Amino acid sequence: EYFVYPEYKSTITPYVYCLMRQVQPCTFTEADRFLSRSKSTVGFAGFECRHCNGHAGLGRYFPSTPKALSTNSTSQNIYSHIQKCRKCPQEVKDELKNLKNEKPTWLRRTCGWRQTFFEKLWKRLHGSN
Repeated sequence: EYFVYPEYKSTITPYVYCLMRQVQPCTFTEADRFLSRSKSTVGFAGFECRHCNGHAGLGRYFPSTPKALSTNSTSQNIYSHIQKCRKCPQEVKDELKNLKNEKPTWLRRTCGWRQTFFEKLWKRLHGSN
């Protein structure tokens, strides 16, 4: 199951689109508490690397608020994991690296696009459409 739908492509940057296509929904488990030291509750919705399924607790993310989901640091954490993930195809890693380097050349999106996009994802993830 993809976390980001093709119809979002025109409203977000190519980098964010490609990046968020590398994760899939998951839920917090007791093992996550041990591995990530998170205070999330068991069953809390998050997302994980679609290539390794968050193997060994790496590549699993449980932002606590829509704002936390939309931060650049969350995107950077996902990007860093994808670049290191042994199961992610090299073509995907290369595409993400190229898109990240092209950032300055992208057309400007409407003001607030990032917050709007991540709020939509948050609502889908947490079942409040």
